[in-house]
Amino acid sequence: MELKSIIKLYNGSSFPTLVTNEIGEEYVMKMKGAGNGIISLVSEFIANRIAHNLNWNVPNVYWIKIEENYPWLFGTDEFDDILTKSYGWNLAIQKISYLKSISPTFKEMRELDLLNQLITLDYFFINIDRSNLSNNFLLSKMNKVYIIDHGSLALFYNISMNDRRLFKNHIYYNELESILEFLDERILDIELFKAIFDEIPDEILLEINFNKEILTKIIEDRISFIKSLY
Repeated sequence: MELKSIIKLYNGSSFPTLVTNEIGEEYVMKMKGAGNGIISLVSEFIANRIAHNLNWNVPNVYWIKIEENYPWLFGTDEFDDILTKSYGWNLAIQKISYLKSISPTFKEMRELDLLNQLITLDYFFINIDRSNLSNNFLLSKMNKVYIIDHGSLALFYNISMNDRRLFKNHIYYNELESILEFLDERILDIELFKAIFDEIPDEILLEINFNKEILTKIIEDRISFIKSLY
């Protein structure tokens, strides 16, 4: 899809922006020129798409293209600089009509039947950014809790972490006695990932100096480690 218009800017270091595509559909766009850069977008694409394909409460994601010399019609000089650095493919996230950000307890997440989804996502991908300061949960107007923001995943940042626990700053770090109790084993299927890797534009992979074989090896190694815990 292609960027047509920019509607408004949300708060956040990644400059999340409400946009429309060429047929008028609305998405939240994250740009590769902001935040942690393009590897953050690839991380979020893989994690969110896996979760969506497993029917979890996570927004779906797509790739959206900003054409070169896209006219500056919005925002500040800083925003325009980021937009210019982001020509090409960027991340488009399913728009959620949300009511508010929330901070559910461990018990509440369990009662909502969302704990398996959350723990599996954050443990498999080694989410280092679901802390008390940024727990990243949204309550939609339909009273549905969404798990969001998967751009800071240590699995894709060459951080070796073969641990049996969540990352130490995780909001539920002290609540879990066993990761395996809540792990959804469906995520341990490499074929799920290979199908998603095929959806990543080649120029995106070139920009981060990755290829599908490297991504496959990262995921295969993670799957192998987790299986060794059983």
